[in-house]
Amino acid sequence: MNRTGISEAVRQAALWAGALAAAVLAGLCIYGALIGAGGAAAMFRSALLAGVWVLLAILLLCAPLIAAWLPRRGGLLAAYLGAALVLIGAMAGSDRAHRLAERWLGSSKVPLGVMVIPEGAATSTVIDDTSQQPIGKLPFHVALGRFWIDYYDGAHPDSVGPVRDYCSRLAILTDGRIVREATVSVNHPLHYGGYHFYQYSYVADAPPCTILLVVSDSGLPLVYAGFVLLCGGLVWGMWIRPAADYLRGRRKDGNQD
Repeated sequence: MNRTGISEAVRQAALWAGALAAAVLAGLCIYGALIGAGGAAAMFRSALLAGVWVLLAILLLCAPLIAAWLPRRGGLLAAYLGAALVLIGAMAGSDRAHRLAERWLGSSKVPLGVMVIPEGAATSTVIDDTSQQPIGKLPFHVALGRFWIDYYDGAHPDSVGPVRDYCSRLAILTDGRIVREATVSVNHPLHYGGYHFYQYSYVADAPPCTILLVVSDSGLPLVYAGFVLLCGGLVWGMWIRPAADYLRGRRKDGNQD
């Protein structure tokens, strides 16, 4: 036991548990990036992972408190707290968190869905990608001015491929007037009014229809802040502080000489 009343074994176990939680979080983030925006959003909002988020957040928040020496190491503390913020932000964007916000705060944000918009039309309705049933409405309309497909050089537009990209020229309408215009393509979403709009798919009919993935940005500021703390803490603890300690030691040895 030490003066904090916590055994060294417990302190070490807390640190290892927190490090494992951070590793699990990093692995899930990498996997989410590989399966695309739609799959990642569904995965991170699933009921199964809700319990995982809670457990990881508890581990990441408790590790610095149990290991009393950690607050004196700013880099590691920032890394642990950053990882916890990422988890809390992810939980804030979950379906359950949106339902709680609707119940207690009167918020009516749609957590996740798709919009199917024919060229020349506008809609505010978000539907479920699986059941194709409406699940909510946005406080503004999204209009599709034009949809087109970019092909690689030499590819014929009537062929099956190879397709380089497909794009939608969108307009955001509030009370019938345009407040924002942007071109959305694969990996180049539009962010407006608390939502991200991703180019998800399309229907090549006449007229063509774009299919947009609509994702609420609730909790996203916490995720961004968490990643900044996590990366900054790791850089400080693993490179900047050791380099500063090394330079101070060299100067001290030089003064003694």
